[in-house]
Amino acid sequence: MQKSWLRWSILLLFTLIVAFLAARWPYFPGDVALARIIQALSGEQLGWARFVTSLVSSPWNYLLLAVTAALSWWLAGWRGALIALISFGAVVLAEPHLKALIARPRPAAQLIRVTGSPSGFSFPSGFGLIFFSLFGLLAILAWQKLRGNLRLIFVLVCALLLLIGGCARVTLGAHWPSDILGAYLIGLTLNTLLILVARYATHANE
Repeated sequence: MQKSWLRWSILLLFTLIVAFLAARWPYFPGDVALARIIQALSGEQLGWARFVTSLVSSPWNYLLLAVTAALSWWLAGWRGALIALISFGAVVLAEPHLKALIARPRPAAQLIRVTGSPSGFSFPSGFGLIFFSLFGLLAILAWQKLRGNLRLIFVLVCALLLLIGGCARVTLGAHWPSDILGAYLIGLTLNTLLILVARYATHANE
């Protein structure tokens, strides 16, 4: 258990460093080049990216949350479902405060293609926070609870969904790749903490 907390502390420190740097730099080295590659590969058809983006808006987000909670219950019992609900609620509540604290501007239209007029700050991606609270959590629980080919398939499907979601936001020019990866990193830190707390509570009651 102590090793798990040590690993989480290192993860938290790394997350804080990334957030600090995001507050200092409008984009990271490689962000512009990678965003242009993603947009070039996506082409001019942006309907799929808009659809993927809509998945974190009502009512789709609540439907995905229900599915995530049900699968989390299957993977880790009622504590897994509770973690899913807490994780989702926490990122929704924390997102505007994190963005205001870091205050990184949105991608500039002079650097990459920007569709529409994205408002507010860029880091961390609110989409990324919510997406990871759903599919990232499922990947973590599946990795811990499943074995064999089922674990591999489950994790790969979740990873593919996270990749598609991140590419959708970059395709629309709403975020830099580092905004998405930073959100996923924050989600990983939060969900790992919730799982550790649940595990500690379980052991304490035994």
